[in-house]
Amino acid sequence: MIRIAGIDPGMNSTGKCIMSLDDKTLDIIDVQLYGYNKIIKRCLKGQNCQIFHTSTQYTSMNMFDRQNMAYDILAKDMEDVKHVAFEGYAFGYADKEKSSGSLLQIGEFVGGMKKFFYDMGKGIIIYPPRTVKKFSSGNGNAGKTMMCEMFASEYPKWYPSEVFSQLPQFVDPHADICDAFWIAHTLRYHLIYEILGTDTLDKGIVALLEAKSDKDSDAIVETELIIKK
Repeated sequence: MIRIAGIDPGMNSTGKCIMSLDDKTLDIIDVQLYGYNKIIKRCLKGQNCQIFHTSTQYTSMNMFDRQNMAYDILAKDMEDVKHVAFEGYAFGYADKEKSSGSLLQIGEFVGGMKKFFYDMGKGIIIYPPRTVKKFSSGNGNAGKTMMCEMFASEYPKWYPSEVFSQLPQFVDPHADICDAFWIAHTLRYHLIYEILGTDTLDKGIVALLEAKSDKDSDAIVETELIIKK
C-alpha cells in the first residue's frame, strides 16, 4: 500500500487528505480527511473526517507557537505517508487570510509547514493552483463552490456528508478539505502517469496532466518532486 497526502494550507484553517493506494494499481483504497480551524463550532469528527480545534488563544499566540500547534495537528497519521502535495500560492490567497496578518506572514507559515514535512522525510511537490482546479473540474478558474460540489458528485464514497452537512458550505474548513482532496487526487494521477504509464489512463486525463495551465506554469507531470537526500 502507498499513502500520499494533499494539503491546502492556511494559518487559521487548513485541510489535509491522506489517500491510501493499492501499490500495484494505485486505485484508492481509503481516504481520510483532516482539518483544523480556530472556530470551535467548525470542529467535528466523523467516520473519515476529523476537524481539530487549534485553541481559544491561537490567534493571540506568537508565530512560532502557532506553527508548532498547527504542524503538530497536521502530523497526525503521517508516519508512513510517502509524498505530500501542496497547491502553490495564488494572487487571491491573502484575501482568505487577511485577518491573520500580511502575505509575508502567510508565506512564512506555509513555508515552514513544507519544511516540516520535508524534514520528516516526505517527498514534497507543489502544483500550480490553476492546474489543480482544471484537473478537478475542467475549469482553471473554478471557485470553492465548484471544487466542493465536484468532490461530492464525483466521489460520494469519500465525501463525509455527515460532517460537512453540519458546516457552513464552501468556506473554511469545508472548502479547505475539499481542496486538499483534489490536491491528493492530482498527485495520485501524477503517480499513475509516472509509474504505470499513459496506456493505463484515459486520454482526457493524460491531456490534463500534460497541459500547461498558462505560459508561466508547468504541466502537472513536469512538476518537480523534492526529496530529502
